[in-house]
Parts: sequence; structure tokens; C-alpha cells
Amino acid sequence: MEIKTLRKIMLSLLMTVSCFCFAQNQSVEHILSKSQMFLQDKIEMHCSMNYNLYPTLKSKDVIENYDGLVLKNEDNYFIKINNTIFLNKLHTNKFIKLNTDQKLIQYTVDKNTKSNNQSLFDQIKVLTDLYKNHDLTSEGNFWVCTLSPNTISQLPYSKVQLFVNKDTNLLSKQVLYFSSQMPYKEKDGTNHLGNPRLEILISDYKFALTQKEKELTLLSHYIIDNESDIRPSAAYKTFKIIQD
Repeated sequence: MEIKTLRKIMLSLLMTVSCFCFAQNQSVEHILSKSQMFLQDKIEMHCSMNYNLYPTLKSKDVIENYDGLVLKNEDNYFIKINNTIFLNKLHTNKFIKLNTDQKLIQYTVDKNTKSNNQSLFDQIKVLTDLYKNHDLTSEGNFWVCTLSPNTISQLPYSKVQLFVNKDTNLLSKQVLYFSSQMPYKEKDGTNHLGNPRLEILISDYKFALTQKEKELTLLSHYIIDNESDIRPSAAYKTFKIIQD
């Protein structure tokens, strides 16, 4: 399940970097558009993340857990989930996926640069267009933005919930309800199918990076790209590069 889960988690990363929200207004659409303005003002950003996967929509038993980290350095985005690193620079066509367990660097040059040149506002618009039903509620110290499709669809999630702290105006939690069933085992060893639920806790916000964190967001930290000669950097000299 881990590989499939990781692919599903990647869609959530779009929402993570796009939903640092102000919540003074009573419209989900307005909250999400405000998040764009807020994030654009921050040249640097750091937040810690914790991913908990549950086997069913209402289960209380965690079956997979990952720690994560998101760094933003101008147009450079660094995302780490467990032992996998994703690196992306907006307005370019170069991407890195690095696995520290397998010692592999997957280097991709995407010819379709249009998708990578989208502003965060465009990305938020895509999200709200896909999930057309929007609901805003208040739960204690949080605004809860709930997005869901208005028809039966092939979208990976049947519902997305974003919890925004009323005091800090920051996204504190995401809950993603999977549309597709996945196999899992109960504590007694019996096999079952369920629609998983992924909860992502977001904390430790900082808006200034250390020098080491800035280095982690740079392509040159991982590979040396001389067009015809692409090889790992000195820090990753034991890693193998796979080019797409």
C-alpha cells in the first residue's frame, strides 16, 4: 500500500502549499483566494507535517505514519515525506524525486512546462473547480473548509477538509477521504477492504530559513547538471540517477 499511498499523498501537497489561509470571511472561495495572497508575501517558509493513514473513514487505528517537511525558498519548493524528497522550481521544467533508502535520484525534465508555470492562484482555482461543493463551518478555534465533488467522479478523494486556526490564520490540519478502497489487515490478522482516511497535521511554521534549509531547496545540492553530463553532487555521490 505504501507506493499507492505516496502517490495519493502527493496530491495533498498541492493543497498544503496553497492553503495558508486568512479566515475572516464566510466563504470558502474567499478564504482560499486569501491564502494565495498570504503565501505570495512570504519569500521563505518552513512547516513540519505529520501524516497518519487510517484504514477506513471512521477508524481510530493508524496503519501508516510519516513525518514530513515543507520548505519554500522563493520559487523553490522542497517536500520531504518519510525518506522521499521532492524538489520543484516554479517556471522551470526540472523535477527531482530522491529516495534515501534506495539511494536513487529520479530526475525529470517535463516538456509540458505550462503546468509548472501556474501561479498558486491557478492551482487553487483547479482545486475548487474539481471539488465544486464548498461548505464552511466553525469548530472551536478552527474554521473548517469542506470540499466535495457534486457528482460521482474519478477524483482520488470523496471529501477534503481543511482546518484553519482562527488565531493564527494558518492551516493546521487536513483530512482527505479516499474514494477508492484499499486492502488492510485488522489486529487479528484478517484481511479487509476499506476507504482510507489520511490526516495531515501541520505545525512549526517559520518564515525565515536557515542557510542549511536554503541549500536543501536548490537543485545543485543534489545533482550537477551540465546538460550532456548529469551526475550526483558530492553530497549524494553514492546515489544512482535515473532520467525520465
